[in-house]
Amino acid sequence: MVTDVFGDGWHATAHYAAWLSGERLIEPTCTLANAKLTPEGQAILVMLASTRPADRAAMPIGPSGLHPFAQLRPEPDRVAMEAAIRKAEVALPKDTVRFMRKDTSGRPTIVLLGAANARLPMAETHWSISFKRAHHRDHLYAWLLAQPDWWQGWYRIAREQRAGALTEHLLTLFIGQDCEEQGI
Repeated sequence: MVTDVFGDGWHATAHYAAWLSGERLIEPTCTLANAKLTPEGQAILVMLASTRPADRAAMPIGPSGLHPFAQLRPEPDRVAMEAAIRKAEVALPKDTVRFMRKDTSGRPTIVLLGAANARLPMAETHWSISFKRAHHRDHLYAWLLAQPDWWQGWYRIAREQRAGALTEHLLTLFIGQDCEEQGI
């Protein structure tokens, strides 16, 4: 919710929660994650549900209607995340193609390094993606670390097609994996 609705602005989220509380639409709280509607808030929700277009009437209203990825989650335990990443990195085979975590212009980033198109043995960045928050980057990085058998193929996609083609390919994989896990 913080990322999707408020552009990763925790202060804006807290301000909105305070405003809803001040209007007596939710019980006093500083977060929206556990907010409870007041009777007035419930009445407004019923009114809004009653005026929904017919094609959206079956959709649930409120947090239960959000996709699991859109639900507010706390930041993971940084120490546990770093330990899991280090363990996965140590187990990787030595290869000329590898994903790495970096900070680029102050933004947490993942880069794909591979052989440079040069006569000297060099590596260059063929693909990168940056995030607003390090734990978002680390979630993707941990997923990438679990897929080393695919790295050469993904490197070829980024090098021979374009970097955007690799981004599209990874997004397609995520969507397919999520649908599979949900039985869709």
